[in-house]
Amino acid sequence: MVSDSALSRLLRSRVTKFLGGRSQAQKALRATLARLREHCSSAVFFGGILRDLMVFGPSPWLRDVDIVIDDKSMTDVASLLRRYIRRRTRFGGLALNVHGWRIDLWPLSQTWAFREHLVKGRDFADLPQTTFLDVEAAAVDVFKTGRARRIHSHGFFEALRSRTIDVNLVQNPYPDLCIVRSMLLASRLGFSIGPRLVDYIVHYSEKYDLEELLEVQRSHYGLVRRSIRDLRFWIRGLKEHHRRSRNDPFPLPDVEGLQQDLWASTNWEFAAESLARLKQDGPSSVARSEVAFD
Repeated sequence: MVSDSALSRLLRSRVTKFLGGRSQAQKALRATLARLREHCSSAVFFGGILRDLMVFGPSPWLRDVDIVIDDKSMTDVASLLRRYIRRRTRFGGLALNVHGWRIDLWPLSQTWAFREHLVKGRDFADLPQTTFLDVEAAAVDVFKTGRARRIHSHGFFEALRSRTIDVNLVQNPYPDLCIVRSMLLASRLGFSIGPRLVDYIVHYSEKYDLEELLEVQRSHYGLVRRSIRDLRFWIRGLKEHHRRSRNDPFPLPDVEGLQQDLWASTNWEFAAESLARLKQDGPSSVARSEVAFD
């Protein structure tokens, strides 16, 4: 089994490569983050961007980024980035479009679970406890300060190792969206759905009809990603699994028979060994795609 420390090194490596790309879009992102650093003492990448970097690598199509910053910097940052603001979010943050990057940025204390007193603490280290899904429960320093970027996690690496997504914090203001996102994400990643998440979906799917779950997709994504037929097929499967076994993960079936095995190129043992060789033998010992460690 690959250790958390090995996966942490891999995550740092992929964050560094993600920030070091040579495309015009990546240069624009770096420039924006450099300006952000002038007005912000602390910031972390959070959630889905870290999940996707670990599963897919620093792919050029990764354009959605969540950044959480220290509270005292928010006023200055809003002024600094005002020309990129698309809208202000319901929880006191900013939705930005920076040269094609869709960035959600908000102050630490305005994280919903902190505001509702569902998670104790107000530090970046506590942030991973606030996500609905464990596979998004990670935060990594945006700014490098002469040391390895700090990583905070809460079940994140366990989810990657087991290839299973499960509930991290059950309370959430949008259970209908949680149902839809969880199933779509499990399908996209090729992950199983863990027992707590099976319970959650089975319970809340009784409160929403399929048309409502279709509308949730339109509202959140701007389009319908899975049809009523697909949603019905998945939910029926989850309910049947729930009746038979409440302790085992459920491998979400691919309703179209087109799902690729995304994990064919995500071999944690190989990645960890490659990183170890790099530290011992230098960059020539491994593929260039995994060279940077910071």
